Amino acid sequence: VILVDDIFIRRGEERYNIYCSVCHGYTGDGNGLVAQNDEYPLLPTSIHSETLKDKEDGYFFDVITNGVRNMPGYSHQVNIQDRWAIVAYLRALRLSREEN
Repeated sequence: VILVDDIFIRRGEERYNIYCSVCHGYTGDGNGLVAQNDEYPLLPTSIHSETLKDKEDGYFFDVITNGVRNMPGYSHQVNIQDRWAIVAYLRALRLSREEN
């Protein structure tokens, strides 16, 4: 059982900023440094995309672990606990844009 608290979410933010923001951007919009390079053929998905609206946490964990399309998997770079922390942070990012 993982306790999802402020410390855990902050750990996810830290790991996200290291591994994910280069493509997805610090705000999750898909406009990181790689996306700003004209040589990159496919824009990263925005974390705020409607296509991700109904995805479960396991989906995000699987994508972080195994990759999808042009995104590589991070199973060798990011340990399991930190992948779950990133998922928790992704939830916080998405919630930050939702209207009440």
